[in-house]
Amino acid sequence: MAGWADYLLSAVQYGPDRMIVRARQHEDDGEQIGRGAMVDRRTIADNIKKGSTYSTVFAGTGGSWRRGEPVRLVRSGGGYAIRVDANRVMLDNLGMLPDVEGDGASASASASAGAA
Repeated sequence: MAGWADYLLSAVQYGPDRMIVRARQHEDDGEQIGRGAMVDRRTIADNIKKGSTYSTVFAGTGGSWRRGEPVRLVRSGGGYAIRVDANRVMLDNLGMLPDVEGDGASASASASAGAA
């Protein structure tokens, strides 16, 4: 079974400039979604530049997951933003992901991806 993306993001922390400080990243092997690990903005951007795919994901009840939106790099001015939309704004935007501090996904390690 194919996964939703190479990596899934389940929670995010933004800085005062609305740029990602850190996010909870999970590996998706197509069968299971791995335990999340905290990564910084540079890791996400570097992985996307190398061809890795990302999507947002939301923890449900009983260890289930719901797929969110694809994540991409969007060029804006002399830089780039990490976004779930194509708006050319120099602000990161991962949609409705919960804040890292309020994230319950860490308790849902290796949960099955299920159907979306």
